Amino acid sequence: MNHLGTQTLETPRLILRKITLQDSESLYKYASNKNVTKYMTWSAHKDINETKGLVTKWTQQYEENTFYHWAIALKETNEVIGLIGIAILTDNTLRAELGYWIGEEFWGQGIMTEALNKIIQFLFEKVNLNVICANHAPENPASGKVMQKANMLYEGTIKKSCLLSNGTITDRVTYSITKEDYFNNNHYVSDNCIIKALKDRRSIRKFKSKMIPKEIIEKIIEAGLYAASGHGEQSSIIVAVTNKEKRDKLSKLNSKIGGWGETFDPFYGAPVVLIVLDKKDAHTKLYDGSLVIGNLMQASDSFGLGSCWIHRAKEEFETKEGKEFLKSLGINDEYEGAGHCIIGYIDGEKPKASPRKNDRVFFVE
Repeated sequence: MNHLGTQTLETPRLILRKITLQDSESLYKYASNKNVTKYMTWSAHKDINETKGLVTKWTQQYEENTFYHWAIALKETNEVIGLIGIAILTDNTLRAELGYWIGEEFWGQGIMTEALNKIIQFLFEKVNLNVICANHAPENPASGKVMQKANMLYEGTIKKSCLLSNGTITDRVTYSITKEDYFNNNHYVSDNCIIKALKDRRSIRKFKSKMIPKEIIEKIIEAGLYAASGHGEQSSIIVAVTNKEKRDKLSKLNSKIGGWGETFDPFYGAPVVLIVLDKKDAHTKLYDGSLVIGNLMQASDSFGLGSCWIHRAKEEFETKEGKEFLKSLGINDEYEGAGHCIIGYIDGEKPKASPRKNDRVFFVE
C-alpha cells in the first residue's frame, strides 16, 4: 500500500480537501441537521463547539499519512457541505471501508456520487488498495444508489449489526468494489454501466430555478459534440442559453408556435436551454442533431441533472425573432433548428421508467 494521506482532489463541481477550523461554521450548519444524521451512527451536532472539537482533532490527524478524511467543498464558493473518508483501514488485506454524508440541501444532485467516484479513483490508482466497501442502513436506500452509481456491487446484509444515533439497531447493507473490477469498468468500459445509465435516464418536466455551474454545462456540451454524425462531418452546432431574459423570450416564442397561452413555459422552468442547430444542406441533418441532443440528455443525467427534449426549434428559428436571435450571435441562415435540450436541477422525485412495450424487436436469424 502506498500511503499518501488526505490529498486535495478536484471534480467538475467539487474540491475534496483537508478540513480546517475556518470550515467549522459551514460544517456545523449541515451536521446539526437531524435529517442528515437520521441513519448515521453519530448524532447531530448540538453546538458549534462540538464541531470545532472534532475539526481540531481531525486537523491533528492529518499529520499521519494513513489518515484519509476529506471535506467536500463546492468549487464555486469553497463552502464545506459534507465529509467523506476511510472509516476502517485494514493494511494486511489492502481493504478500506468508506463513510460519507452531505447536507440535506444537496441531496439528489449527484454530488455525493461525484465525490465517491473521485475518492475510489484515488484510492485504487494512487494508494493501491485492493478492496473498497461501504455500508448503509436498509431504511436509507438513497445511500445505496450512490454506491451503485460508483459501480460498487451488493455483497450482502448483516442482520441487526448497526446501532444508529437514535438508539435503533438495524441491519447493515454492504457494497464493495475490487481493484480488478474498477480497472475493468474504467479502462475497458463495462457494458452494464452504460446500459444501466441509459435505462435510468428520464425526461423531466419540472425544474428548480437554480443555475447550473458553467463548468458542468461545458462538460455536458462536450458530450454533445462527441455525438456520431453522418460521414463524420460534425455539422451540428450548440447554442447555450443561460441568460434568463433571452431564455424567457425563446420560451414565449416556442409557446406561441405550440399554440399555448403566454403564461405557459414549454421549457418547464429549466434555467439552461441548449439549442441544437443543423446545417440546412447536410444530408443527415435531422439525424445528426438528434444524436447530439441524445448525448446532451445522457450527460446531464450523469451529473444528477434533469433534461428534456423540446421540439419546435425549426419553426422557432424560421420566425423573424428567431432569425434575429441567431444573427446577433453571428449565426447565418445556413442553419436550422433541430431541437432544444433543457437542463436543470430536478424539482421533486425523478420519475420511474414505464414498462417497455412488447413486440418492438424482430430478429432475422
